[in-house]
Parts: sequence; structure tokens; C-alpha cells
Amino acid sequence: MSTRFDPGVIGNREVSNTGGREITQDKLWHLTKYTEAFGLAIGASPSDIEVILFQADKAGKLGDDISAAFNADGSSGSTTFDVKKNGTTILSGVITVNSSTGDRTAVAGTFASAAAQSYAVGDVLSCAMDTTSHTGAQGPMLNYTRLEQGD
Repeated sequence: MSTRFDPGVIGNREVSNTGGREITQDKLWHLTKYTEAFGLAIGASPSDIEVILFQADKAGKLGDDISAAFNADGSSGSTTFDVKKNGTTILSGVITVNSSTGDRTAVAGTFASAAAQSYAVGDVLSCAMDTTSHTGAQGPMLNYTRLEQGD
């Protein structure tokens, strides 16, 4: 079970590891949303590329809501997105965005397992984008969240 609070509601007074009645830091998780644009401008056309999303400086996990989209989905063709941990795919299948998907319409991905979502200190997460004649497509984006313990 998780509870989300508005920003600023929980302060130093409520979080401590000394008083016994406060929420200890090891019970807090930070949720952060990211969008990877593959180093391209909003109107730029995609090409095959693999980019590093991040190298983990603490253990955590990727949230369930991973997706890919294009600012403009183009007139023909498709592009796939494959998320990897240390060079090995962690999705049950690639995320495919094609010319009939719709502009800025997110296509959800599915993780191969709960263990695939978790990462350890030093793990490198990356995304490979593979374009197949995706005419007119512009502004690729991979959207994902990270959950990391607050201590």
C-alpha cells in the first residue's frame, strides 16, 4: 500500500529515525517522472539510436507506467523502443509506435517480470530506438518513472 501526499505536507518534523513515532526515512520512496527525447529537437526525425537513460546510484525500480510516443506520428512506417538493463531487454516485447498511433498518443510497454523492473547500484538502463521507414515521424519520446528509497 502506498500513500501520496501533496508537496510540502511532510517535513523534517514528521520524518526522523530517532523519535520512534515518526516515519523513518527507510519507509519513504521518491517517485520521479522522466521523458527521454533521444537528444532530438521536437521537430527532428528519428533514426536508429541507443541512449543511456541512467546509471543507478541507489537501488530502486521502474514504475509500471512506461510508454513511448511521437510528437507527430508520421504518414507511414513504425519505430520500436526496447528498454534494457545492463544490455539485456527488460520488456516482454518492444513498444511499437506506428503511423496510425496518433500524435502524442502514448503506447504502453509491459515489463517481462517484477524483477526486471528492479535495479541495483551501478546498473545501467538504456533504450534502443529502431526506426523502419517511419516517414514524417518527429519528436520521439520514452516516458518512465523511477521509485527510489528516500534514505
